[in-house]
Amino acid sequence: LFLVFSFTVTEVPASAATITWGVPSSVVINEIGCDAQAGEFVELANIDAIHPVSLAGWVISDKSLDNTEANHDYKFPAGSKLAAGGYVVLRSGIGGKLPFGIACADDSIRLAAVVNGKLGLHEEVAVPNLADGFTWSRFITSPKLWQASVPTSGSANVVAPAGSVVDRAAFLYDPELEHNINLTLTTAARIELARQTRDDHKTYVPAKFSITTSSGERFPATGTLDVGIRLKGSVGSFCPLVQTSELDCQKPAFKIKFDAFVPGQTFFGLKKMTLNNMVQDPSMTNQVLSYQLFRDYGIVASRTGFASVTLDNFEYGLYLNLEQYDDISLAWHYPVVTHLFEGQHGGAYPSTPDLLNPGYEAKFPVDEGDENDISDLEELIYELSNLRDETDQFSPSSGLNNYDLPSVDEKQIGIMMAIEKYISHWDGYSGTPWWTPNNHYLVNPNGSGFHILPGGADQTWTDWVEPLDSSGASLFKYCMIEIVCRAAFHSTLADLPSHVEDQDYVGKFNHIFDIHEDSRIADIYQGYTEGDRAYHINFKATYISSRVNVVKDYVQYKVSSAMYWTPKSLSLESGTPFTTAHLNAIAAAPGTITYSVNLGSRPAKGLITVVASFDPDDPSLEANEYEVVFKVADRQTLNIPALPTRTLSKKAASNKFTVKATSSSKLTVKATSLTTSVCTVSKLTIQVKKKGKCQIRFSQAGNANYLAAASVTKYFMVK
Repeated sequence: LFLVFSFTVTEVPASAATITWGVPSSVVINEIGCDAQAGEFVELANIDAIHPVSLAGWVISDKSLDNTEANHDYKFPAGSKLAAGGYVVLRSGIGGKLPFGIACADDSIRLAAVVNGKLGLHEEVAVPNLADGFTWSRFITSPKLWQASVPTSGSANVVAPAGSVVDRAAFLYDPELEHNINLTLTTAARIELARQTRDDHKTYVPAKFSITTSSGERFPATGTLDVGIRLKGSVGSFCPLVQTSELDCQKPAFKIKFDAFVPGQTFFGLKKMTLNNMVQDPSMTNQVLSYQLFRDYGIVASRTGFASVTLDNFEYGLYLNLEQYDDISLAWHYPVVTHLFEGQHGGAYPSTPDLLNPGYEAKFPVDEGDENDISDLEELIYELSNLRDETDQFSPSSGLNNYDLPSVDEKQIGIMMAIEKYISHWDGYSGTPWWTPNNHYLVNPNGSGFHILPGGADQTWTDWVEPLDSSGASLFKYCMIEIVCRAAFHSTLADLPSHVEDQDYVGKFNHIFDIHEDSRIADIYQGYTEGDRAYHINFKATYISSRVNVVKDYVQYKVSSAMYWTPKSLSLESGTPFTTAHLNAIAAAPGTITYSVNLGSRPAKGLITVVASFDPDDPSLEANEYEVVFKVADRQTLNIPALPTRTLSKKAASNKFTVKATSSSKLTVKATSLTTSVCTVSKLTIQVKKKGKCQIRFSQAGNANYLAAASVTKYFMVK
């Protein structure tokens, strides 16, 4: 995907001619190797095919960039540059330049760039749980930006062949397989586990763990792993280790933590394992197919597998092994995660508070990220609170606006909630108004807008049929009055019946049900007879058939050929490509959107008109087109000197001074006072008026040949 002009960092000779430099944003982390077979390395690429970029002073590290672990930093020497369209590969180990090793599922690579003389975090990429021999690579012309690849350091990235097993833990999340997990406890640990209740079960106790796979292979090969185990569950799904009169439930669910008592210990790269008892799903299939459907539409959702569980030689039966949302699993989908919050029930009945309201922030458990700084969640709650009047008055006939909240990804949440409604996930985020929100996760991928991830999908595809247009959830109400979100919701909902039929979900349900028949029948502790199970699996066909007309009746007046296109940026630096941030149109009905330019293509300088064309699947809808004009020009940077402290003089002339502010474009820089009571500006001459803090913003608007420069704000004190 990149032309190879350079394989190594080069240094600029002292006598070199003047170079037109590219900007730091053109340099990206492009490929990462994290095992002995593929090699441990970091590859950088310059996606600007015209301009080289100076790397002098830049830093690569696998640790924080706060200098507390500077021995893990590699700093590029003076004169280092990355050629236009080129690569640089830095390796670990003997003869390599990186002072650290790279471990799959355990490291994040951080790249710090020098901008305006200051070093700051430029990019961060988490390394997922890659199988040996594969690398993690960027693909700018693919909707999925990061994918597993074959090692190609120093040349164009190549996606791993279709069908490759690229995840070390993949065998645990294959729903067609069934493994055997054996757990043992000491007497003291068993007593502690037996004391856990629905309201108090978060403490891990010591246990011994081993697993025998469906193919007969045992891990560990000899002995056991020392792990932590606790009970799990909530209303309806929690079962104590020992039956009580209050909870007549005989099949407890478990969480296993591999590093609870052995620091750093993982199991095939995993930190935790969740074993669901499926006591709320007679068919034992709902979660498998629900999460598969979410993944079909690009929504991050847990993978699933099956295991028979034995605890202290007691066979509890068949369990669902549900993939944990954590930094390990999310690395496959997001280069970096700022926060992962676990959404939960508000705790009241029948009127449940929506926790996305001021004052409830602390009720969201922080599963990943800084527990002491949840400003991103607070900002989302603040933005929603400003729209409370509009969302509280929501009705199915509400008007639409393009609010485009920066704290949320409207398209993602629209698709996610459409699937929840289709499968009647009454216990999910957007389900029954008097009960939800419940069972969901809020993930913030590096400040780019929260996504909602699904959870608790065991009571889906049942005869508890949910209305499609009602929910007590704040983001559902917001979605119904926001253009992009509602378009995503309606177009996904309209597409779901045909997708489920085309993918033969009825057959998938029956297949999963049948292949685990022996273990299902032997499971006498789930609480259902084979007659109960047969009824629920047979009902799937009835449910899927009935959903066709329900969805059709709902969307027939709501889908249209309308198209919405709000690019993240309307400008490109010359030499850089179109990405999904530019080509991101969405339609209000199922269909195909094509563009008059290709993803990854590099346009020539000038004003470029790009046409998005929508071809709806429904022949009764008309095709549609939408035009957006992009400006392609050279980027410019401002050079603003430091502004020293000034002493207020009694002589007016002494209170004036001129700043030598310049731009790389040679165009005139504009200065604006942000504190006119302290200082004013005329062109680049500053007039000090009184004591205080003077703030000046410098800018350059650009012209036909140059993009607008990033503004720079400087301040100085007047004494």
